[in-house]
Amino acid sequence: MGGVISCYDSFMYVDRKQIVIDKIKHILQNSKNEPLDCLGSYIVGATLARDDWEDVFQDNYPLIYEIAELGAELETTEDTEYATNIIHEIKEKLDQINWHNKIMKQNEQAILARDMIQMIRENADNSDVLEYLDSFAFSLARGLEDSSVVSWDDLASVCDQRYYSLNNNNPVPLNVELLNQCERSIQKFLPKVRDSWAERKTDSFT
Repeated sequence: MGGVISCYDSFMYVDRKQIVIDKIKHILQNSKNEPLDCLGSYIVGATLARDDWEDVFQDNYPLIYEIAELGAELETTEDTEYATNIIHEIKEKLDQINWHNKIMKQNEQAILARDMIQMIRENADNSDVLEYLDSFAFSLARGLEDSSVVSWDDLASVCDQRYYSLNNNNPVPLNVELLNQCERSIQKFLPKVRDSWAERKTDSFT
């Protein structure tokens, strides 16, 4: 069970990261045409002021950390030109984050999908976990779009169908067929397991 909790926590971290990114994007839209120092305050509130900032973000997401530091500068500077440059820098770092998300390595996606499929199987009777995984898979589907190595929408659908039926006290069986199909689709992207025994045998003849 410990492995499942660890995997679940890693999903939560990625989800929290996306929430922060979305908040920063919304702040930069500045729909109310507020002063730039106010935007800096909002960015600080969305990042450095978070209760989980040190545990989740500070060391794990350097680009978000840099945006947070820029937000703190934006909050205090009285130089309008410098503030404008800071906004430009923040937008550039968001572009870098978006670019990185779009080119998430295929094997990383496959590992994430493999772990999610395992969690779905092991938590088929836990509606809370299934609901979370449904939301997480749906978000991945929207973010990765054409670069996906698996149908995240299918994984979301499997979770949605099962948790909804559990919550209505009319459980339908887990869609194992679709889950197996997703599992097969990622096999070619998973890192190859190295046969250390075979390698030792090969080395002994060289």
